[in-house]
Amino acid sequence: MYRQLAIFKRQNVNINHSTVSGWIKDAMRLIEPVYDLHCWQVLNTNYLNVDETTIKVLDKDKKQTTHTGYYWVYYDTQRKLALFDYQPGRGALYPKAMLHKFKGYLQTDGYDAYETFDKVEGVTPFCCWAHARRKFYEAKDYDKANADAVLSLIQDLYKIESYCRDENFTPEQIKNHRHEHALPVLNNLQSTLTEMLLTKRYYPKVLLARPLLIH
Repeated sequence: MYRQLAIFKRQNVNINHSTVSGWIKDAMRLIEPVYDLHCWQVLNTNYLNVDETTIKVLDKDKKQTTHTGYYWVYYDTQRKLALFDYQPGRGALYPKAMLHKFKGYLQTDGYDAYETFDKVEGVTPFCCWAHARRKFYEAKDYDKANADAVLSLIQDLYKIESYCRDENFTPEQIKNHRHEHALPVLNNLQSTLTEMLLTKRYYPKVLLARPLLIH
């Protein structure tokens, strides 16, 4: 807005800052029903990806200073629809309020705030393989052999997903292909992780223990 006002001023069009702010607020009120409809469309699914990211926000009470806000992003992967919800914090109350009617599969990273959905009836939380893989990769310096064993199995899952994309499989075909090819890998992964937990002395602060205990 400041840049636009500067452009207007160079063209001898002087508009007060508060006037433009009022126009923006009026426009926001008019499009609020569109936003509400978009929220309904994105959340009216049985599978969502959710993640949060920081954003610097100008502090209206302290000129030329900023504070950290958060964009909570809700993504319907099936219809390629995204919803950005700004909130001042990173607590569990924000996704809980947004998803109070959601039923289905909820994919997130390992952030503690999402654990609130573990006890919500009708919601099946699960983690992202990219985040899980990162933890094992970070643990390679501590126990390279075991970390590499897990990373190899995760890579097998990636290859299966890549094949499905290359073949342009339908959702039903992807489901069937995963059941046939990914399920044995997942079973192998589960037994490998369980054996590592039972036979190795991984204390909670040890790098490799963290992804084992979480995943």
